[in-house]
Amino acid sequence: KVNPPIIIFKVVYYSLASSGNSMRDLIESKIDQLTQRYGSPLFIASADKIKSNLEVFNSAFSRKYPATIVAYSYKVNYLPEVLKVIHNEGAWAEVASGFEYEIAKKLGVPGNLIVFNGPFKTKEQLEKAIDERAIINVDHSDEIEQLEQIASELGKKINIGIRLNMEVGIDQLPDRFGFNLESGEARQVVARCCEKGFLNITGLHVHLTSYIVQTESEDNIPAKGIKLIWPKGDNSYRKASQKLVDFSNEIRDEFELKMEYLDMGGGFPTVDSIGPYVDAIVDPILN
Repeated sequence: KVNPPIIIFKVVYYSLASSGNSMRDLIESKIDQLTQRYGSPLFIASADKIKSNLEVFNSAFSRKYPATIVAYSYKVNYLPEVLKVIHNEGAWAEVASGFEYEIAKKLGVPGNLIVFNGPFKTKEQLEKAIDERAIINVDHSDEIEQLEQIASELGKKINIGIRLNMEVGIDQLPDRFGFNLESGEARQVVARCCEKGFLNITGLHVHLTSYIVQTESEDNIPAKGIKLIWPKGDNSYRKASQKLVDFSNEIRDEFELKMEYLDMGGGFPTVDSIGPYVDAIVDPILN
């Protein structure tokens, strides 16, 4: 039995407050010098700390599941110099727009090391990603139709992943990005792709929300209706991983589809607390 690799998205940026006493003292001693040179306000990042966080995160997963790939989410911070540090350490690019995709390309990231997510992808952007062999995770039925059209025009089958949304105990809304698992929508999409023959589903993607919009809020003020969920408990990731594994097995048995990857999204806590999340994600896959 060959297990699929996992693609993990992770924030490896950090704040001065969490950088440790020695680093904080070093930076604070140069604050005046730095603000005189660059102005204020000023955001400072340590390349060494970014590298260290990335290494700790990658090692934690790879020790338990060697077929792990780490992809950095550009929406967190797409400053080119920060991205260069991250990519020099071997991380892939996870992008959520054509704009971010172009940044990755300008930095020299090959298409086959880019994960293209996001709810809005133009036909031209999808064609480019297909040509450059990027991983494309599909968010909704309109994108399915768009990719079917492209596949028809190209005269070939296109590999895609599909994003699932599911109940994991954090009150996500039913219109969350992706195809709903519990309602049967996800299975219907798989059946459609198999029946029409334009798209080959090779991966499953889930990204647990970091906030929910509450339908009722105090004083009917919209801003008060947004509830932050971070860090999310490791049990939510265990449920998500188990549901991905179960669905992967179901569509393997029913449609003879073999998943090449499971994409577990991001939203993890600090690297110092990552251990329980590694077990929560990897154990259902190994079992």
